[in-house]
Amino acid sequence: MSSARPLDSWGIGYYFVGLSDEIKTLTQNVRPLRDEYGAEAFYNIAVLPSCRLTPNLQVARPGLVGVDPPITFGLRLETIF
Repeated sequence: MSSARPLDSWGIGYYFVGLSDEIKTLTQNVRPLRDEYGAEAFYNIAVLPSCRLTPNLQVARPGLVGVDPPITFGLRLETIF
């Protein structure tokens, strides 16, 4: 990461779930579906060599038509022993 914080790390990820045209057609009169995609970004902070704190942000476009995109903030604490 950097010479000042060698145990820290970060990353970004992206996913895509593509639905077939057949599935979209079958569900259009019940609950319309569409392709879904989302992304995540995180920063892994090494508080101690055996303790890490990881905040992350996730954003997605849901597969259900008419549903607002969720924006989720998370925080994870990991202890290694």
